[in-house]
Amino acid sequence: MDRLQFENWIKSQFEKVSDEQLANFDLYYHLLTAKNNDINLLSRATGLDIYEKHFSDSLLFSLPESLRGKTIIDLGSGAGFPGIPLKIMYPDNYIYLLEPTRKRADFLKVVIAKLNLKKIEVINERAEDFVASSREMFDGLVARAVAPLNILLELASPLVKVGGLVLAYKGERADQELIEADMALKVLNLKVTHQLTSHLPTLQHTRNLLIFEKEAPTPIRYPRLYAAIKIRPL
Repeated sequence: MDRLQFENWIKSQFEKVSDEQLANFDLYYHLLTAKNNDINLLSRATGLDIYEKHFSDSLLFSLPESLRGKTIIDLGSGAGFPGIPLKIMYPDNYIYLLEPTRKRADFLKVVIAKLNLKKIEVINERAEDFVASSREMFDGLVARAVAPLNILLELASPLVKVGGLVLAYKGERADQELIEADMALKVLNLKVTHQLTSHLPTLQHTRNLLIFEKEAPTPIRYPRLYAAIKIRPL
């Protein structure tokens, strides 16, 4: 997908797309390509097809109405996906980018400054450490390419308010990951409210958005240390 294809696609997805928003995607693209070799922002598997595999992928599903204008945390933001594309297209949301790697967190701060984005912060911490000061603070959480679902949910659930939403961006294995996360859903007081399926516009890769609602507080013993989560997922 080239730049013109992306512009046409995003205009078909959103009712209004301003010149400023398009310019922000252009600048973001150039920052990513300029810094990728130094910081290893993008995996070799996705290459530099940024417009489709990163920008479009982050915006393939509309943000739920109940989260419009609310606080959202992007868990394991990496190079800023999906948090920065969401911020560009949903400027009324206050978005927090949680990224444990210092170099990537510093890059995200540069992007925010260069794009002159408001109501957005970078937090350079691990999720299991950050939750100690921010338990059940956020209306919603988004996560893309972070971890298998049964691991992701243990990191995500403690950060979200009761009644809030966890949005997990997944690929073709979404159904299998849901089966494997059945115990995690029960223990963490989460329920699946929606599973949305779509495809990347030109590559046609299958994408799923799994939406979970938090029905009750997360038991205080979660999250465990990450090493323990990996060894014995819920």
